[in-house]
This record gives sequence, C-alpha cells and structure tokens, in this order.
Amino acid sequence: VDLKRDELAAATGDARDLLAAEEGAIAHMNDEHREAIALYATRLLGAEAGAWRMIGTDPEGCDLMLGDRVRRLDFPQRITSATELRTVFAALAEQARAR
Repeated sequence: VDLKRDELAAATGDARDLLAAEEGAIAHMNDEHREAIALYATRLLGAEAGAWRMIGTDPEGCDLMLGDRVRRLDFPQRITSATELRTVFAALAEQARAR
C-alpha cells in the first residue's frame, strides 16, 4: 500500500521527548535490530521479505521502507516518550516473533 502525504502527518505537540529521540532511535533500530524491522514488515504488515529499514516514527506509528516502497506500522496506542517507544518496539517484536 502506497502512502499519501496526509497519511504521514501526525499531531506531535505533546511528544517533544519522542521527537528529540527519533533520529537516534531510528539509527539504533536500523543498526542493531534489523531482524525486528524485517519481522514488523513481513509478519505484522504482510509485506515481502527484504532489507527493510525504518525511516520515521511518530506518536502513532513508524514507517518502514524497502526500495521505493513505504509501509506504515501503527502502534497499538499513542506514545509520546522515548521510554514508551522502546517498550512498544519490544512488544511489537515479541508479537511478530510469535506469529
């Protein structure tokens, strides 16, 4: 599913902590947790296998990319902090591994 610009916008006024951590969190996920990202894409989103990478995150979810394809993974609840982000990524990885 291709995303449109307005589908990428999320309210962020209450998420300064999350926004401050976004760049580092994405780099960490891409460097240290490629397997989890691949599982998010294939098992949670039903996408094809490949070298998926994370390209963005916001209070409502994260964006994954393979080549020129971008997929959106919605979080189970809105988050606003880096601590919540780590928790939701770990829970999603556990959920994906269980599938």
